[in-house]
Amino acid sequence: MCKHINETINETFNILERHIDEHMYYTKKDRQSASQDFFDKYYFIVREAYCDKCEDNSNCIEYQDYLKYHEWNENRKI
Repeated sequence: MCKHINETINETFNILERHIDEHMYYTKKDRQSASQDFFDKYYFIVREAYCDKCEDNSNCIEYQDYLKYHEWNENRKI
């Protein structure tokens, strides 16, 4: 399990806090639904930004799984 998952989630909440009102406006959803939608759509961006810089990512199973997904997704676009 990721040793830094709490930091990643906290950073996601910080970003969400700054942008939730705009996201609610664009998605036409209430705060709870817009928050879930934000996590569903954008958590991977925070994870990518945070995990790519992590000193422990070479030993992290979650990061290795992420890289496999990222590679699969890139190949799917071809």
